[in-house]
Amino acid sequence: MDIVRSCCWNVFPMFRAAIFAAIIVCGFFCLETFRIGCAAAAGITTDDVFRAWSERQEKVHSLRFSIRHESQLPSSAGSKPAADEESSSDSPSAVLVEVQILGNRFDFRQNPVADGPPGLLPQLRSSFDGIQSQQYNAARAIGGAPSLAVRKGGPAFDVDRMVVRPILLVYRPLSPLGRIHKEEYALVAEPQIIENVSCVGLEETAKKMRKQTIWVDPVRDYVPVRYESKVEGREIVTLDIHYRDQLPWAPDKWSYRFHGNDASTSPQGHDVVTNFEINAEIPIETFTISVPEGTYARDIDRELQMAPRQHPARKAPAPSSSNWLWINVGVLLVLIAAFVYYRRVHQS
Repeated sequence: MDIVRSCCWNVFPMFRAAIFAAIIVCGFFCLETFRIGCAAAAGITTDDVFRAWSERQEKVHSLRFSIRHESQLPSSAGSKPAADEESSSDSPSAVLVEVQILGNRFDFRQNPVADGPPGLLPQLRSSFDGIQSQQYNAARAIGGAPSLAVRKGGPAFDVDRMVVRPILLVYRPLSPLGRIHKEEYALVAEPQIIENVSCVGLEETAKKMRKQTIWVDPVRDYVPVRYESKVEGREIVTLDIHYRDQLPWAPDKWSYRFHGNDASTSPQGHDVVTNFEINAEIPIETFTISVPEGTYARDIDRELQMAPRQHPARKAPAPSSSNWLWINVGVLLVLIAAFVYYRRVHQS
């Protein structure tokens, strides 16, 4: 038997390579099985995450957030002196934002820091009352007048802004504002360490081209701590959310970065919560915009209906069976006439 094993070992080097390959493959599958089972071993499922989100969403029926938002390009930020970086009040990109939510109603207001806190008619405002969406814009004036865009239904204008996304991820993820559906997400196999905490990831599976991943902290009732968006595997934007150190867990600041081909020109933003109220009394009238006379009105639904549509090239309709019959009869008559003409010419 020893002689046979020696012969196999010395004579068949491919046999040895196959054994090593089999060991490597088995080890790889064992490692993958272990990684996939990490979340299950911890006892965390998608049901746990979405149950916590649903409970928090039901407890918070209204909220009001005041935010200081600053956006900049890394290249321009690096060229500023340190003193200018700290003096954010002089930054032309610094704005004051106020977000109010009542159920599925939404109101967003934004004003430059120099103009003070946003009031009833700030530089930019958008509202959704559950029936129609409105957006008032004083900056993009048409003929010297501000504009008001209106459309039926949602989603609300400006609901996809990065300054708003953390609030929706925390308090309205499953609503028409957050638009996250449980059946479209699955647990990421391997956890990720974020701020020294092992976090669980939920990755979007329904969209093949664009995928969103939300990392949550199981210790803090599955609050989102990181949001990632990728297109065909390429990272587009990363959003990190920080929370205050006491209950209830509420976001107090967040930062995001868009990832372009050139990192030096990729925009980034930093937002700080200056004040917030949970379950505050918010009147229904808050979610309807009253504009002054002379405001240019735009009906978005009508504009979309009147916009020219590109139709695919139309093919000529195929002849029906009756048309084919008359075509054959016509061809036959032409052939008969040609034959008669040919006979008469040759007979003469």
